[in-house]
Amino acid sequence: MVALSAKDQSSPQSPNLTNGFGLYFHIPFCVHKCSYCDFYSFTQYARTDFEPLIERMQCELDQAYEYCTARWGALPPVGSIFVGGG
Repeated sequence: MVALSAKDQSSPQSPNLTNGFGLYFHIPFCVHKCSYCDFYSFTQYARTDFEPLIERMQCELDQAYEYCTARWGALPPVGSIFVGGG
């Protein structure tokens, strides 16, 4: 899912990405909930087969790329990638 601020949604102008941007991939299936975690996650549905989830995430990433490049042109390099939540 592409998350855009209200300002970015209402403006055809490119968001300020001069310093690049980061990607966060949330995997909401945990063996147990950590005491410090505020993320949306499930413990009763801990998964071992992540292939369908990874395939869907790839599809969403492709859609987000197509949307952003069609709207704003070339994107700067990704500055960071974080995988969390499970």
